[in-house]
Amino acid sequence: MSAPFHFDARIVDFFDLSLHNGKARLTCTIIQRWQERFARVLKCGNRRKAVLTRKCGITREERENLEATVKGSIGLKGIAELKSEISGKSGTRIEFEESTETTEEFSFSAPRCGRLDLTAYQLQRVYRFEYDDNRLWHKDHWTRNVVEWVDQLYDDSRRYNYDPDCRCPRKKDSEIDGKLVLE
Repeated sequence: MSAPFHFDARIVDFFDLSLHNGKARLTCTIIQRWQERFARVLKCGNRRKAVLTRKCGITREERENLEATVKGSIGLKGIAELKSEISGKSGTRIEFEESTETTEEFSFSAPRCGRLDLTAYQLQRVYRFEYDDNRLWHKDHWTRNVVEWVDQLYDDSRRYNYDPDCRCPRKKDSEIDGKLVLE
């Protein structure tokens, strides 16, 4: 399922786990946001090749950091047990796969008398974990953010057939694009 594009960060899920007979609590807020991955402007018939690197998953460092925190505080043996605990108690399915990168090469060209605004975004999920433990001899509190890159891209590129910088004669029937051009 594809996430709709939006410019703001949005909370898409929240769960709360009671641990150690109710004396400890793990909460997680899942936030989705679109991060800009590529932005360029081409004018006046210029051409360009570009390489876009798409990330998927979480970094090894974040995964190891979360796993060490989980082992030390919550008592679970690792990420697999955390995922199982979350799924069992909240119905939320979380994947913490180690990140991979894929590169793709693209060629672009602006209109002869216009401009091409290239912009691409990639979906990111931020898992904000907060842990509070009120057990005697175990008092602990921590907050960790884990960033997951999702394999979803959004192309917000726009093509304009006229740009005053190109010094071409302006056509009377230039389309209205909702942007203001001051000359």
